[in-house]
Amino acid sequence: MAIRATSFPRTALRLLILILFVSLGAGSAVAQNLPDGFAHETVFPFSAGFANSPIGFEFLPDGRLIVIDRDADVFVALPYTNTFLKIHTVPDVTSASVHRGLLAVAIDPAWPARPYVYFLYTHVDSIMHIAMYTASGDLTDPGSTNISLSNHFILIDDLVDNQDIHNGGTLRFGPDGMLYISIGDDNDACRAQDLTKLQGKILRIDVSAMPDTGTGPPPKALITPSDNPFPGPDENEKLVYAWGLRNPWKFTIDAPTGDLYIGDVGAQAWEEINIITSAGYTGNNYGWPQYEGTDSLTEPWLQCGVNPLTFADYQYPHDSTSSYSVMAGPVYHGAGTSLSFPPGYEGDYFYQEAFGENATGGLRRLTFDGNAWVPAAPAPGQPDAVNWGTELGFVVDMQLGDDGALYYSSMFTTLIPRGIYRIVATSATDVEGAGASLAQGTWAVPNPAKAAAGTTIHYGARRAAAMTMDIYDVRGRLVRTLTTTSAPGSIHWNGRTNDQKIAGPGVYLYRLQDSGETVTHGKVTLIR
Repeated sequence: MAIRATSFPRTALRLLILILFVSLGAGSAVAQNLPDGFAHETVFPFSAGFANSPIGFEFLPDGRLIVIDRDADVFVALPYTNTFLKIHTVPDVTSASVHRGLLAVAIDPAWPARPYVYFLYTHVDSIMHIAMYTASGDLTDPGSTNISLSNHFILIDDLVDNQDIHNGGTLRFGPDGMLYISIGDDNDACRAQDLTKLQGKILRIDVSAMPDTGTGPPPKALITPSDNPFPGPDENEKLVYAWGLRNPWKFTIDAPTGDLYIGDVGAQAWEEINIITSAGYTGNNYGWPQYEGTDSLTEPWLQCGVNPLTFADYQYPHDSTSSYSVMAGPVYHGAGTSLSFPPGYEGDYFYQEAFGENATGGLRRLTFDGNAWVPAAPAPGQPDAVNWGTELGFVVDMQLGDDGALYYSSMFTTLIPRGIYRIVATSATDVEGAGASLAQGTWAVPNPAKAAAGTTIHYGARRAAAMTMDIYDVRGRLVRTLTTTSAPGSIHWNGRTNDQKIAGPGVYLYRLQDSGETVTHGKVTLIR
């Protein structure tokens, strides 16, 4: 988790007080403050079954939620109901400190053809594990809790966890089908500058050939992508995607581009947001521990940096009360539904201050001005000049839903009960920056769809023109090309490839383009 612990005693004392505050459930529920034209809704209220620390969630393609508790329990939950079921407890997990426990979950992008669920957790032997389980039961029924997990297969089991802090804690699949993993420096700062160590890094692994026989772990060569940026010869180095990070607690991946948005929790003065542009990427070193933001740190034990360095795309100061643990959220893309934000939000980036204003949940928004990422102009009714939204509680995971809403999980009962919530638009209130070239939303019906019947993809577009829709599998291979001229409109994909073979079950990505410019994009799942 992001809670900071450093060599600076006053910071540690502040954290101890705050941890006690949130752990005891101090405070009472208050109204959430959002700009005009937006509403806050409960997706799933955590009952007594979630009494501990629900730290993350993931959507199945049919809309069900897989929710994880820091104390190692895994649940399947049906949104907008009180229906949930504990389906597994990951064995040998230690959650003895707030940074430890079952930290992250990811769903295989080819679900249900590959019915695998992935976890990152701290093991009782002071090692972090990355493991995968095979799911069985009702894999495509949105109304069922009948899912079970079995076949515990270890992918990596040598992530040293000597200290009980700075463990990172995110798993995400990119549109390239690779699994990306954030690992903190384990409070051993110079590990972040050593490519032979996996701490203080973003890792990128290939799980397409897994599970192998047995229980794992496989040789690292079998999970090493051929196009990772560092050639080795060390086998750990070959798994590294980015380095020089202190505690990249949360990151997100922008599905249309594959770009990573990393929130790196600072130590003394600055929080960082680091953005990896996937096109042409050759590997970045973000400078910790010699640099925090653009500040050069002079302590002798921090002088282990390796040049060249890449500075943060955005940094902001923290202090003792309002800002000191960044939680990376998503890039916003509308879905063309009534819940989608106005067009002026397209491409903006949301991040959360997990401890902002003593854990009141400050949600903030950046926009790209053509040269750099900068705070967006305040929206009408925004609670203050810095925060787009407040009073959201202790936010530990935030993701963009297929319906265009922002979904998030609040882990502690402070200002808001534990639960999964969403922020939706309620009117057409616009914001500064809307433009005619912004991408429009899309959705597919049905989704999931039977491969033999196909699905109809609905989309928005600002003008009628000859447009091309390309459909790719999760490995990035072109499956089908369709054409259309309607604006807005829909296009039916009959579930077949360009050579008229029925496409196999799995997740497919589609992109609508007008004269080479992306109009909209989305994903659809095919089942048998």
